[in-house]
Amino acid sequence: MNSEQEIHHFLNNYKESIQAMHLNEIITHGKSAAAEGNFLLNGTLYHFCHLIKFNKAGKSGKIKEIRTFILPS
Repeated sequence: MNSEQEIHHFLNNYKESIQAMHLNEIITHGKSAAAEGNFLLNGTLYHFCHLIKFNKAGKSGKIKEIRTFILPS
């Protein structure tokens, strides 16, 4: 998926149909974070990774950018 609209469409149309989700890892450091895992949707396993940038480090930081990668297994 290569646009924000495609990701919103994918998630909004299928959020009711996701049968299982597993978070394998969440990593944070400074102004960056990543979450990686997989989910089962209509019998197909998908792997995902979210890369997140914040405007500043710490609990008060706001999300500045999110890049999401979703791949079917």
